[in-house]
Amino acid sequence: MAESPDQCPHTSAYDRAKSKRGEQIPSTAFDLKPVSTAEAGREIRETPVDELRQKRKQSRKNPTGKRIRRDAWLSPLRLKPDKRSDDAEVHAEGVRSSDRGFLNVDWETYWGLLRWAAKQSVDGLSAKVPKSFGQVLRKGLVYR
Repeated sequence: MAESPDQCPHTSAYDRAKSKRGEQIPSTAFDLKPVSTAEAGREIRETPVDELRQKRKQSRKNPTGKRIRRDAWLSPLRLKPDKRSDDAEVHAEGVRSSDRGFLNVDWETYWGLLRWAAKQSVDGLSAKVPKSFGQVLRKGLVYR
């Protein structure tokens, strides 16, 4: 439990907040090459375990030295108004799977909702939703 999303380093909200401040992370996504299931299975079956471990360890070292925004691996926050919620939109740069987005709110509203929710008590009491968020919640966060 945390009092603010700023204090939850293993969440997408934390990555989005750090990215807004310009933080970047190393990425090996640019080194990925498509491998068939048969080829991957053959490698796992035929390669000694120690060699596989060494190969995986080496792949985490980011040999290209490329860096990406801390939230670049996440789907964009904002849905595009001209896209249906079930339409796929593949990310062309290979860092994430989709460019579709997932909410019908901007960053400030999303962050405000997260911060408000984090401050709520878990004592079984229902909190009153601030008027500024009421309309967003009534309208629905996701495009249908």
